[in-house]
Formats: sequence, C-alpha cells, structure tokens
Amino acid sequence: MKRVLLTGGTGFIGRQCIKYLNDYGYEIHATFHRKPLDNNIYWYKADLLNLTETTRLISFIQPTHILHTAWYMEHDNFWDSENNYLWVQASHNLLAAAEAFDVERFVGVGSCSEYNHTNDPCREYITPITPSSVYGKCKAATQSIFEGYSNKNQTLSIGWGRLFYLFGENENQKKVISSVIRSLIQGVSIKCTDGRQIRDYLYVKDAASALVSFLESKVSGPVNIASGNALRVRDILKLIAEITGRGELLKLGALETRKNEPKIIKADVTRLNNEVGWELGNSIEDGLITTVDWLKSIKK
Repeated sequence: MKRVLLTGGTGFIGRQCIKYLNDYGYEIHATFHRKPLDNNIYWYKADLLNLTETTRLISFIQPTHILHTAWYMEHDNFWDSENNYLWVQASHNLLAAAEAFDVERFVGVGSCSEYNHTNDPCREYITPITPSSVYGKCKAATQSIFEGYSNKNQTLSIGWGRLFYLFGENENQKKVISSVIRSLIQGVSIKCTDGRQIRDYLYVKDAASALVSFLESKVSGPVNIASGNALRVRDILKLIAEITGRGELLKLGALETRKNEPKIIKADVTRLNNEVGWELGNSIEDGLITTVDWLKSIKK
C-alpha cells in the first residue's frame, strides 16, 4: 500500500493536494497547524520543528512517500523572518527521518524566489540560484541539502517542486489577486499599481495536481511548478473586473510599483511537462471564475 505523509495538510497548497493523493490511491496521513479538515484521512497535530516529534511521527506512520508543503508563511513577515532558518532545520530533520525509516519518495516544496530573475524563463539547473530574501535563501539552502541526500542515497528518490505564483480558494486575503477579488465582489474600490509586471500565475488546484503528479513520478531534483504562460498583472486584474462586473472599482496605477521589482518572472515548464508528464488543466480564466464563485459563496 502507498502511504503518504502530507505536511501542512491544512495550508493553502497542502489542502488542495488531498484530492489528488486520494485519486492516486494513497492512504493519507497529514499534519495540521490549527484545525484539521473534515476529510477521511489521518490527522496529526505535530510540531515539525521538534526533532523528537518528527522522528516519532515518521516511525509511527511508516510512510512510503512524503510530500512536504509545510513552512512558515505568515503574510508580510515570511520574506525576511528568522523563522525561515528553523524550517531549514525542520526540513533536514524530516528528510533524515525519511532516510532512516526507508521512505521511498520525498518531494519538498520550494519557490521561484530561489532564482535570479532576468527576462528569460527560469530554468532548472540553468538559471542562477541567487535569492535576495531570507525566505528564498532558506528554500535554496534546503534544496541544496536535499540534493546532497539524493547524491548519496540511491534508494530514497528526492524531488523539489519550485512553486511560482499561485491563486485560488483559501488564499491569504492580503495577496494581490485575493484582495482584488474580495474588494470587487464587496463593491469596494481598490488601488493597485499599473500592473505592468509580467508574472507566471497558476491556479492552486493545478499546482496541487502538479505536485502530486511529481510525487508519483520518479523524477529527481528541482522541477518548476507553474503554468509557463506569463501574463501582465494588469491583464489578470482586468479579467477579474470583467468576471465580477465591477471594473469601475479597479484603480490601476493608483499605487507606485516597488523599486527594483523584476519585470518578468516566468517559468520554463519543460521538465514538468515532458519528464513528469503533467499538463495544465485550467486556464487562468477558469481558475479565476471558480475562485470568484467560491468567495461569493462564503460571503453568503
């Protein structure tokens, strides 16, 4: 039987992975931070920052697979928080326990913030890894640790999914897409930058589908988890305005763009498509429509 430990099972990305893990026939064991979801899976309130608890958890569950989505993600604070360093060690502990208890497959979750962003699509093993934030540096350090384990252990298959920009249900309401949707459906005007930045956005359910497909594969090393279809942020926001029918409330250009912000952040998804064998399921419009409908439903 395939038995998976999903860390961060109630998080933005983790909770969406549950459906796809079920589809692949996994017995699912998941950690939660605040309150477990009402799913027919095994839930654990575990402190992954505690080595003893982590080792005990792996020993008890005896997973064949681990999908590690948990990390410190407090909005506005996580970029340069010292908590990131704690999660490098926590991830290392989890990987060491996985090796000790003969886990077959381990996939960790990284970030596009690991890359040095130029106008070219970010490509695994090609684009330089020169992160500027503490968060990006710690994710890159964790991937380096994982790479070291992969090189010395031929029985534990290790992958690293680099997430680009996500949106969808349960996204932090302070994030750009979430905040714009919420404001427009509430009939409140919202100020934005001119939105000429180009970003590679992916609907969160597609990101979860890609991560689980990656877990199910034997592909090792870093793989970009993204759409590969970068758009101007202003075009995405205009699409939201069209879907909600409240375009007059969207104030593009009312805020200044942050200095030194990369103009283009786009992923090369060749490895994801050709090696993992994953294909995009939803257009960005489909994902936005579903997200708008979901936010409207929880406001009722």
